[in-house]
Amino acid sequence: MRNTRLIKVIETLSKPEMKRLKEFVHSPFFRASKTERDLFDFIYKYAPDFEHKKFTQEQASKYVFADANHDDSAIIKVQSRLFKLVEQFIYYYFSNKDLPNVEIALMRFYDKKNLSAQMESTYKKALKKQQSLPHKNPTYFYNQLIIEKQYNSFLAGKFEDGKNTHYQQVMEKLDGFYLMEKLIHMCQVSNTEKVKNQKYEIALMDEVLAFLNQSNYKDTPIIMIWHTALLLLQSDDKYEHYYRLKTLLVEHDALLNQTDKRVLYTYLENNTKRVFESDAYYEA
Repeated sequence: MRNTRLIKVIETLSKPEMKRLKEFVHSPFFRASKTERDLFDFIYKYAPDFEHKKFTQEQASKYVFADANHDDSAIIKVQSRLFKLVEQFIYYYFSNKDLPNVEIALMRFYDKKNLSAQMESTYKKALKKQQSLPHKNPTYFYNQLIIEKQYNSFLAGKFEDGKNTHYQQVMEKLDGFYLMEKLIHMCQVSNTEKVKNQKYEIALMDEVLAFLNQSNYKDTPIIMIWHTALLLLQSDDKYEHYYRLKTLLVEHDALLNQTDKRVLYTYLENNTKRVFESDAYYEA
């Protein structure tokens, strides 16, 4: 039991942190089962070194299931459920406002505590969770960046000889996040210029458009959508960009949340009216 992932994480906690974890496990708010609470109490008795000869899986099973005979699989299931509860505690107790989800908070904790196996497992879990997200908005790209930065920090501490090759992934995610934010804001400003009939200075627009024309990002569907929207808003020859944006919105509808759809369809409506009916423009 000493070598389980549950104990490897718990043994890194300080005495005050262990007390807070005990309060957490026994709090009715988190609804831990009696077996989970009992297993934690058994573990707590032997903290912080867990070296006592009675600290075994067999003794834990007897403590948790006092009135019945259970095989190892039963106590292992309780350990697994308690581990999930401990990870919840880590998120609530250690996370900061700049950590957007549980996996990123756990990665920061495991990096700090030098828990390599848990770090690798959580990194893969975080990537899998990102891939399953339907909407590819700036929050998605920001989370991608933070995940790769945290993993890069872990690798940098692990490979002090400079063999860390994860910097490329961090740069790519940074570029993706910047392009998404920049395109969305340039679209907003371009549309507002028409609505308010006033001019804004949009820095680096030519450079961003030139970069997109020669990079692989122009083939990323969500970036293609906002890139085309910007071209529609900026170009005098709107027909090509109008129909391309309309097609992209239909083909990649699942990538967009309701807010982004409303904004992008407003851009289409504005230019439909401008080209075919009038010069009226609406705020997105």
